[in-house]
Parts: sequence; structure tokens; C-alpha cells
Amino acid sequence: MNSSALWVGQKGTELLVHDPDAQVAGSDLVVLWNKTTQEVELYNRDILRKNVATVSDSRVSDEAISLYSAWLVNFKSLLDEERVYLVKRIENEKREKIEKEERERQKIEREKLENLSHTERAQIHHGAFFERRGLKNPGVRPRGMLTRHRVTHCYSCKHPLDNSIDIECVACGWIICGCGACGCGYGL
Repeated sequence: MNSSALWVGQKGTELLVHDPDAQVAGSDLVVLWNKTTQEVELYNRDILRKNVATVSDSRVSDEAISLYSAWLVNFKSLLDEERVYLVKRIENEKREKIEKEERERQKIEREKLENLSHTERAQIHHGAFFERRGLKNPGVRPRGMLTRHRVTHCYSCKHPLDNSIDIECVACGWIICGCGACGCGYGL
């Protein structure tokens, strides 16, 4: 610990010691030691800047730093626990942010799909069907152009299919469902 790097601030009647070594990079929280309670506390960085003033009296500041230094000898493990907590909190916040962004992305994709025609959705899902299997998409052909009229249901989602309405897979000749399934995936 470098005592010259320590900073002492005052919030109301409480003196707070800021130790740069106790902080966690990337956190919006600041770890401070409270002289009154002799405990480590977490403060929001923005709120702290507005509500805590630097202690200008060097005697008061030196006394708080001296007490913190003595406390740190015996209770450094408490400070380390706060740092571990903050690191986990930051990791969780990042994970939650990524998950939220993914949910938003999926929502936007769903909304885009809702605005597409049945045929356009089937083409997109059919392409994704092949992509998930690492296969080249063979493409689609217009509904019922080369075959007689057929009515059936999707083996995957049980949705009714009609080749006079739905498109067909070029590779297997089956009717493509809106879920993307065709005969290429049957039995897999």
C-alpha cells in the first residue's frame, strides 16, 4: 500500500478513505473504507463525486490514513472479498448485457420475420436449416411447378403443407415448411 496515493474524503460527518489498490477496473462502484464504522463500503462513482468533499485538514486526513493502514493489516481479507464480489458483479453485468443484447437482436429478427410472407420466411428458415448442419443450401423452386398437387404435413412441426401454396426444396423435392424443414432432414 502506498500511503501517499490514499485519499480522504468527507460525506456528512463520515470520513472515507480511498485506496487505489482496492479498486476494481471497469466497475462503476468505488471501494472506500469508512473511519466511523471501520468497514469497507461500496459507493456509486457518480454519486460519490457529487456528495463527497476532499478533506483539506492534513491532521484529520493523516489520522484517517493511519487508522486505515492499521485496519488493513488485520482485515485485508475483507477488502479482498469486496474486490472478488465486485469482479463477479462486473462479470455478471457484462453477461447480462450480452444476454439482453441477444434477446433484443432475436426480437428484431422475429419482428422482421413477422413482416415477411410465408414463402419468404420458409426460404430463410430453409437456408438456416442447411446452415446449422454445415451444408450448402440447394435452393428452392416455385410451388408445384414440376409435380402434381400434394397436401401433407410437416414431419418436424406438424404444420399442414400444400405444394400449390408452399415452395419445394430443389435437392429432395419435398414441400418446405415455414419452420424450414424439408425431406433433407427427415430421419436425422
